[in-house]
Amino acid sequence: MVELTRIVSFLDDYLETKNFAEDQSCNGLQVQGKKEVKKIAFAVDACIRSIESASRQGADMLFVHHGLLWNKVNPITVFEKNRLKPLFDSDISLYGVHLPLDAHEEVGNNIELARIFGLGKKEFFGTGTTKPLGCFGNLEKPLKAEEFAAVVSEKLGSKTILEKNGKDIISRVGIVSGGGSGYVSECADLGIDCLVTGESTLSAVREAEERNIAMIFAGHYATETVGVKAVMKKIKEVFPEIETVFIDLQTDF
Repeated sequence: MVELTRIVSFLDDYLETKNFAEDQSCNGLQVQGKKEVKKIAFAVDACIRSIESASRQGADMLFVHHGLLWNKVNPITVFEKNRLKPLFDSDISLYGVHLPLDAHEEVGNNIELARIFGLGKKEFFGTGTTKPLGCFGNLEKPLKAEEFAAVVSEKLGSKTILEKNGKDIISRVGIVSGGGSGYVSECADLGIDCLVTGESTLSAVREAEERNIAMIFAGHYATETVGVKAVMKKIKEVFPEIETVFIDLQTDF
């Protein structure tokens, strides 16, 4: 077993959870449970299903990308109570990390997606946050838009929606996981042919159409499993005595 304080200290430092003041998420330890941790469950979302699954599998801690605490402390209604109760009943700690996990240069969602898609000459981009969230790079060889969309779908195991917007051939790819469609104009400035993200807004779709930037929507969930899995691997390296498990609550959204 490993003391909870050691694990939290490592995660706080490694993921730089205090460096994103603009993040609405309460990054870090959100619910404190057992003092010692033998098993950590990892999931994208903190919800009743992931918490109960962690409990059934004997986890002492649950690490998520989307935690339970956002903006400020709100009154605890039945909805919040039903989510918190299984954590308290099983004495499970909850650790959530949002934007720091998107932006991380080693285990972040976007750098992981860039590796998975085989992008070369990877760089980060995106204004408006402490560190840029997005990642862009070049494909090993240009692909037809439909071919690249198929690669994204195969690699992530998710359904994809392709908006070609006049881009038949894809060479340079930008990636912003989750709800990252707001970076279309920056993609245009960087000469990016296609923006891969999870989901979009209608206004971003229209802007991409007018800027001739292809868009691939691969699902908010699917594009944000990769960083969580990378952190799980890192925990095994740093704390080999810790057992880990990934809780996969698949959805096309």
